[in-house]
Amino acid sequence: MVLGCRGRRRSDAADLQAGHHSDWMTKLPEHVKKRPISELCIPGSHDSFTSSLVPGSVPGPDQPDLIRKLAADFPRLAKHILYRWSYTQHKDVIFQLENGI
Repeated sequence: MVLGCRGRRRSDAADLQAGHHSDWMTKLPEHVKKRPISELCIPGSHDSFTSSLVPGSVPGPDQPDLIRKLAADFPRLAKHILYRWSYTQHKDVIFQLENGI
């Protein structure tokens, strides 16, 4: 299982040694299997899509005004800091789901 914690990256070889768990959802209770994945609370899934962040992206419209103002006033510094702060997963969500998150 790989969660790509900031500053701690596992190699692909370590990922393979961890095992393949693409069937993890088959082990869920029947009443849970019938629910859409969007209704499941999956430990470790917060920020699962951050692997697709691009360095230099601007803050999203849902960010506080202060963050957006700092990014506008200090774009190079803010974009670097925001990327480092936001990027928490180095494997894409498909990899995460196939490996049991």
